[in-house]
Amino acid sequence: MQLTPSGAGALLGDKGYGSDTFVEAIQRRGMQAVIPPRSNWVAPRDCDWFVYKERHLIE
Repeated sequence: MQLTPSGAGALLGDKGYGSDTFVEAIQRRGMQAVIPPRSNWVAPRDCDWFVYKERHLIE
């Protein structure tokens, strides 16, 4: 069973999808997680802001 679309290289999501467990699952599938960190995180992870701001193209 394939859970990722063929050729998908990234998953874009809002801050609500930013749990470490979810991001790790995305990365195990060989995809990039483009999810901004929550403002209260002590060590926020990086986010590709250019790609994130273009998310309206697929919504």
